[in-house]
Amino acid sequence: MKIIINGAFGKTGSALCRYIENGSAHEVAAYVDALAETDATERRFKELADFCGDADCVIDFSHRSQTDKVCSYAVTRRMPLVIATTGQTDSDKEIIRAASRFIPVMCAANLSAGIAVLRRLVRIAVSEFPEADIEITEIHRRGKVDAPSGTALSLADEINAARPKSRVVFDANESGKRAQNEVAVHSLRLGDAAGKHTVYFALPGQTLALTHESFGRLPYAEGAVRAAMFLFGKKNGLYTEKELFDRNESFF
Repeated sequence: MKIIINGAFGKTGSALCRYIENGSAHEVAAYVDALAETDATERRFKELADFCGDADCVIDFSHRSQTDKVCSYAVTRRMPLVIATTGQTDSDKEIIRAASRFIPVMCAANLSAGIAVLRRLVRIAVSEFPEADIEITEIHRRGKVDAPSGTALSLADEINAARPKSRVVFDANESGKRAQNEVAVHSLRLGDAAGKHTVYFALPGQTLALTHESFGRLPYAEGAVRAAMFLFGKKNGLYTEKELFDRNESFF
């Protein structure tokens, strides 16, 4: 596939570029980033609209503020779109849903296969321990803007789906008493941490902790390319990482 990378010079976008460049199966059609100086010979572009060459898909690792631009571009070119940014507002989500009527779109909080396994393990643990006290912690780099992370929110969604009586709270008083079925999400911002998510299940006499930690951005790059391949040839519509990873039971 020939892939346009929007946000190519960010931390994860750069990792995606290296992942594709070091492989042989795919090609970067265009490196697009607001910090770039347009140079068509080097395939570098400041704006998506500056590139009209041959491509098969757009992967967006820029910022939620680019939602309208990236969706409009992909729709105009009738090109599959992978949105791997987080923190979208309700209006951003409506733009994405509107775009999915014309092209296949995947909007994913986390495209790591390890997180997909963690979500599944969380569902199992909730069903096995319905009365457990549950809390979520997430650690990311100091500069990450959205808190809690999109991944932490997706884990909370898994808990709510398996135990509808749960109530998720954010920025809870760290020393405060928890109400029955209250699930607190704690966000830490430290150094250059790539991402660590832990879901705790506390029971009388024992605690189960399920943790996934990224030591770099390679898992997100791999997942983004996997998502692009998944969308290629798909019908118009809005897809999530669940369709990508949960369509079979190959993990267990």
